[in-house]
Parts: sequence; C-alpha cells; structure tokens
Amino acid sequence: MMILKKLSKNAICLTLILVMALWTVLPVKVKAADKCMAENLSLIVNGSDRFNVKAVNPSYDNNTYLSLRDMAYAFRGTEKNFDVKVSSSEISITTGADYASSGTGDGSFDQATTDAVYGLSYTLKVNDIKIDGQQVKYYSLIGSYNGVNDAYISTTDFALIFDVDIWLRDGNLYADTTKEYMIDIEKLDESEYFAVASGVLVGDATTGEIYYEYEGDQSLAIASTTKLMTYLVLMDEVAKGHVSMKDGVVISSKAQWLSGTNDAVVRLTAGSVVSMEDLLYAMLVASSNECSLAIAEHVAGSEDAFVEMMNATAKTIGLSENAKFYNCNGLPVYSDDIITAKNQNHMTCQDMFILCRNIIGKYPQLFDITSSKKRALSTLGIEVTNKNALIYNMPQCVGLKTGTTNKAGACLVSAAKLDIEGKEHVIVAVEFGAENAIYRYTASQVLLTYGIQAANGLEPVLHENMTAKDEIQIPTTAEGLCYMIVNAARNRE
Repeated sequence: MMILKKLSKNAICLTLILVMALWTVLPVKVKAADKCMAENLSLIVNGSDRFNVKAVNPSYDNNTYLSLRDMAYAFRGTEKNFDVKVSSSEISITTGADYASSGTGDGSFDQATTDAVYGLSYTLKVNDIKIDGQQVKYYSLIGSYNGVNDAYISTTDFALIFDVDIWLRDGNLYADTTKEYMIDIEKLDESEYFAVASGVLVGDATTGEIYYEYEGDQSLAIASTTKLMTYLVLMDEVAKGHVSMKDGVVISSKAQWLSGTNDAVVRLTAGSVVSMEDLLYAMLVASSNECSLAIAEHVAGSEDAFVEMMNATAKTIGLSENAKFYNCNGLPVYSDDIITAKNQNHMTCQDMFILCRNIIGKYPQLFDITSSKKRALSTLGIEVTNKNALIYNMPQCVGLKTGTTNKAGACLVSAAKLDIEGKEHVIVAVEFGAENAIYRYTASQVLLTYGIQAANGLEPVLHENMTAKDEIQIPTTAEGLCYMIVNAARNRE
C-alpha cells in the first residue's frame, strides 16, 4: 500500500514536470496579424505625372490598401494635396498642405518583398487617425518598411476621405484631383459589390424615393437596429402622456441579470432608480440591451407586453408581414421547447426604411441622441461612447443604429442631413448582414454618399484613358508622325 502511494505521488510529480516543460515550449497565443501581399502600383495623376505607390493586399488579392505617404507625395501641388505623419500607432493628416517629408517619396517595395506570397504582416484595425485635428474611424494598417513608418488605407476609403476621383484600370492607378468621387451604383451592382451583405437600401426619407436596393424585400435578422422600433414605441407612449422622459425607472432583477451577461454594456442593480433619459441614451448610443429591457418593462409592465406593442406598431405604420419582433433589443430569443428554436427579430430593408421615415417624421429629436459621440449618464455614473464610425467620418451623418449578432451579421442603419434648395432632406441607408465591421462601415458610407449625390442630381463621371507624359505614343502612320513633330515644335515655342 505504501509503495502504491509513493508511485502515485511520483506520478503526480512527473506529470507536473511534464506540464511545466510543455508550458515553456508551447507558443504563446497573440493576436494574429493580416498576411499581406505587397505590390508596387503605378499612379498617374491628372493624366500627367507617373508615381510609384506601395500597396498591400491583406489576406486576399485585389484587397488593395494604399500607402498614405506615397499618395501624399504624388498629390503635392494638386487640389487634393495633404501632409501625413505616421508613428507606430497614430496617423495625422493635414489637408491643403504639401507632403513635408524630405526626399522624393519613400521608395518602393523591393523585388523580394513583392515576389513573396505574403511579404508583410500588419494588423488591420481602427488605428488612431486625425484629419485636420478631428478624430475619424477608418480601418487601416500601420507598419514599418526600411525603417519608415507608413500607413495604408483602402482605395475606397481614400477616395471617400479626400473626395477625389480615383480608379484602377489595366493594372494602373489613376487619379483626377479636379473631380470629386462619384459613386457609380450601376457598376457596383454589376460587380456584385453589395452581395457580401444580405441586403441594402438607400433612399430619401423626406420624399420616400428609393435610389437603390439589393435584396430589399428579403426578410433578414436585424440585431440591435431593433432598438429603433423600441424608440418609436417609447416616444408614442410619451406623446400620449403615459410615460415621461423625466421618469425614474426602477431596475428589475431581470434587467440586472441581463447586465451581467456577455452581451451587457451597462451594469444595472435591481431596485436602483435610473432616469428614463439616461436609459434612452445608453440604449441608442452605447446599444445597451439591459437598458432597452428596463425601458420596455417601465413602459408596458413586462417585456412580453412591450413586444406586443412593437408588433402592433409595425402593422400600424405599414411594415410588411416579414417584420416580427421577439424582444426589445435584438438579442437571440430561445423558445421554451424540447428542441429549442433560436429566434431573432427580423424585417426587410424596405421595412426598416419605412420605420425610419416614420420616426424621422414624428420624432426627429432622435438625431440629437444618435449623433452624440459621447454622453455622461449621471444616474448611472458612467460615460458612454458612440461606436458608429460614420458620425466621425461624415459631417452630414446623424446616426442611426448599429447591430450585430452571429446570424444578423454586422448591420448599420445610417442617416445624413442635407439641404436641397433650402429644404432639409434626410438620406437613409440600410445595410443588413455584412460579414464584418470593415465592410459594414465602408459599404454604408458608399451608400450614404451615393444617396447624397443622387438627391442632388449628380451623375458618375466617365473615366477617360489618361496617359502619363513620360509615355510617348508613337503614331502608326506617316501623317500622324508629321502631326506629332509639328505639335512638338509648337510646344517648344
């Protein structure tokens, strides 16, 4: 018996030694960087000068991100000139100023780097970017090559940021700094640009005109964009005098429990009293599910009763039969069955457009909430931050609501105010089911930009072939050669 105990003890010690040994040799898990293919692009600016621009393609071919340093150097002296400074974690852009770095640009990728399958590894994320001192939120890569820090952003985001006409053709990059960036929605549709999302739509909420939609009549999960309907039901009850924005809301045990889950944003304590206004800002700015629940319980007595009000309102305002709500916040709801169903609120893009039109027409004060970048909530003792990137990136953007679940994907309902002949119009873009936040924000900004252009009657530009002046096109006929010689002589005069 003593021998067995001794062996057992020795076995335990041996096991511990083996575990410690393995611990020292196993790799430490770190956040994976994007494997990038490097390339050198030829940029022709205004049909005149040719420049080299370093570009990286994170993970996929043609997923092109451009060097900001190289673009700044190429744009010197043009209508879209800008200076850029890049540290290991920050990007600072000053528009209307020539690139201040010494030398003639920052060189090109060497042959070994461009020949490699994955020549570089950068992490694609929302780095700290300031444009003329204002914080913006674009996905970018920051890295160092040959000892120089550089930043890379997508070609689409570059065009949107600097409002410059830029395009790729036959392996060359072209830019016309005299023209604004115009969205060719038909070309995007032909290339199935929006097919990565489940459905999109953009239109003028003031007039009801829809400018473009893709799968606009398909029933789709809507995640936290649900909270726009929660807002409408709440405001209808406020308008009826049944509740007030000055109400103190007693937090339930159910709301406290939800605030302790993985989907929580704000910590709530059962029995505490929170102002309705603070709950509303937490719901719409920070997308708090627990605060949405607290609002629903206060308005209707229970979430189930509030959901009945949501579905009744959906019929009243003319949403289709595809619109159905299971809860007040957009989280998945599990049915009470042996084989449990996982239900999620759903509607079409067309339904969401109708819902937004209804809200904007009745309660436009929504914009004051959803355009807030930060908000101090005194009765909760916290400050919340708006994560909707478009309110940072587009001056006209006034919200509206993000949403994400596994089934719904990355969703965004956005809005922009603009003045057309002295009358205020609101453009609304709906995007459901993007595969990630990068696509959600880029596609939504493209949609919203196109909506603004369409409302103003602007048309996309046709790109002419632009030839760099260092390329000489030799005529194929004697007559053409004579004309070239005569023109060259005239130009020298």
